[in-house]
Amino acid sequence: MSSLLARIGGACAAHPRRTVIGWLAILALALGLSTMFGGSPHDDYRIPGSPSQAGADLLAERFPDRAGADARVVVHDRSDRPIDEAALAALRSRLATVPHLSVVSPARLSPEDDTALIDVNYDVPVTELNGSEGVDALRAATIPTERAGLQVELGGQLPENLSAPNGTAELVGVLAALVILLLAFGSVVEIGREWGRPIAGGRV
Repeated sequence: MSSLLARIGGACAAHPRRTVIGWLAILALALGLSTMFGGSPHDDYRIPGSPSQAGADLLAERFPDRAGADARVVVHDRSDRPIDEAALAALRSRLATVPHLSVVSPARLSPEDDTALIDVNYDVPVTELNGSEGVDALRAATIPTERAGLQVELGGQLPENLSAPNGTAELVGVLAALVILLLAFGSVVEIGREWGRPIAGGRV
């Protein structure tokens, strides 16, 4: 293996332009094939044979209306006054019409009655809700409540599945990848130099 890597490194070091052009051609070919024949990414949380999957299957069999995704709708009155019960009832009625939403739990109020939590459940997993359609439907149901002056926030599995990655974490990952690539490229070049360096009795 070391001899093979040395030969590859030597060939790359001897022909750097061809190496770069070759990798760019391979990358362009891969992107082209992906665009022409590749499908869209789709999450699948099923792990056949695992204990968690057995629990999920049992839940789907016994309680199908709670076996899918979940979300939380939090309503808050910025004036710190008790939330109007009629507004909560109207919100729950609109939520009940959201596609695939199977359970709308009664609102749970804070001790000051200025904040309410409504749990909702779906009859399909979060992977079956394409793109942002699930969150968009929830937002559409809460718009009249927000127009009435109440603050509405979403939480739970469904909204969190669409959360954007942390920019700082991505930046650290990119920088770490660049360092690794620089170190790896430097190693390849060094192998190429060693391969071409004459020693007693011949070449390396």
